Amino acid sequence: LQIMPLIKYSSPNVKGYNGKVIWIELGFLKTIQAIDDCCKGAGFIFWVTSAFRKETDVIHGAVVNPATMSNHKVGHAIDGNLQHIATGEWFNSVKMGDKTGIDQQLIEAITAHGVRFGGNFRKADNVHFDDALNLRDPQRWRELYSELQG
Repeated sequence: LQIMPLIKYSSPNVKGYNGKVIWIELGFLKTIQAIDDCCKGAGFIFWVTSAFRKETDVIHGAVVNPATMSNHKVGHAIDGNLQHIATGEWFNSVKMGDKTGIDQQLIEAITAHGVRFGGNFRKADNVHFDDALNLRDPQRWRELYSELQG
């Protein structure tokens, strides 16, 4: 009996956009909890638009074309927008990339936990956060890819 290492994640501060289910690999739990804690502390909701993706998923309107070794393919990345709870202000890919505003403090708090922010990538992906599994442990990435995409 093989147990699928994907789990559903949801909290008051990290929610699936339009009811989307957030699937992550168990090894990403600590990272998403750090994002969650930062959002809670700063009064934000992280609305997840994409988490684990099957290789066959077609992404319409993607901000950035997915990488070959995308952490989404192994459940170690989330994309989304931020919403400030008190004001309702919405931070999308444009506003999250402008390095100003109250969202910037949140992004800095998240990255202080070792989380990668796609806005810092060579080709900016301002809605993307991951744990760099593909760089830290490419062998583990390949193992998960084989298990989850097979």
